[in-house]
Amino acid sequence: MSVGKTTKAIFEICVVVLVCLALIEVFSYFFPKIFYEFEYRYLSCSRNSLHNIDDKYWSYTPNTQVRSVTIYKYPGTKPIIEGDVLFKTNSLGLVQQYEVDKDKPTIAILGDSFTEGQLCDPWFFQLEDEFRKNNFRYQLMNFGLMSTGPQHWELFLADTAKDYTISKVLIIFIQNDFERGVSSWDQHQLDCINTGVCADDYWYGIDVSTSHDDIIAATDARERGRHGGSLTTKIDGFLRRWLHSYRYLRATIKSISDASAFMDESAYKSAVIKNLDAIRKVVSEVGKKNVEFLAVSTRPEAERQEFEERTKSIMRELSSMTSSGQMHSVMLHSHDFFEYDGHPNASGYEKIKNKTAAILTEMSR
Repeated sequence: MSVGKTTKAIFEICVVVLVCLALIEVFSYFFPKIFYEFEYRYLSCSRNSLHNIDDKYWSYTPNTQVRSVTIYKYPGTKPIIEGDVLFKTNSLGLVQQYEVDKDKPTIAILGDSFTEGQLCDPWFFQLEDEFRKNNFRYQLMNFGLMSTGPQHWELFLADTAKDYTISKVLIIFIQNDFERGVSSWDQHQLDCINTGVCADDYWYGIDVSTSHDDIIAATDARERGRHGGSLTTKIDGFLRRWLHSYRYLRATIKSISDASAFMDESAYKSAVIKNLDAIRKVVSEVGKKNVEFLAVSTRPEAERQEFEERTKSIMRELSSMTSSGQMHSVMLHSHDFFEYDGHPNASGYEKIKNKTAAILTEMSR
């Protein structure tokens, strides 16, 4: 074979390989995005905005401004700021604009970060304004807190109900909530956030006015502490950032290799039982006719457009605690979530807010 023919053959092979890789990359966007990459997520929170209540569980500090910044950064690439939110808590440390009258009938809304509205302006603020404008007969209390579950909610609600008139409860949940226990911050975590000197910690403390440049500089240092700065790490980070197919492949491999790191079935069942018991306490306290449930799809469920079997099982268990018709659901879509983070974006939170508003309207009748 002549040199010219050999060069042409090599060129054609290279073209075919590149076309195949391009097609794989394109088709990878049609695969369901059922993985998370929390190891590349860097969270920052304003100093002195978190505290523990009686060393039992945590809440936001009362009457304070809270700034929460969420950054995704792959080694060797520029950071992606997916959320930078500033909101104020009321005198109970709840994520809501208005104070609560101790003697007025109240509907308490329990939930996690989907209820808090993490990464976006709290959707509860709009709900408050709408219901106050329409002279809603009940006042609302938002117990939504990131990374919490039913055991946490039950404690927080029980302590608050000693001084306030909790008439009804709406519980907004995702399946992951039932894997969680009672959440609190250890002193090291609080010191890290309040001083801002823990460069490699999961959370990093900032001021309300800290600039993006300063946050990014701190994120660079946290990245080096978490992942190192080797050339291999940077190449891997570059490919993760720019090739969706590579991210998907790496995430699939990780999910297989780390399967043993996930909660085993017996531990999961034990956690679910404890959380279901916490819900039963809430139902017993306010009466089964006064509790409604709203199941929200996670991103993997939204990608498949179907709740997982674990979620369905939890929904059945919760439904058995109340009368029929008190279990509701909202199935989000893939476009209702952020590109990198597993939380809903503005359109996703709007759907949660609208469904919540409809349920609350029915609860008031």
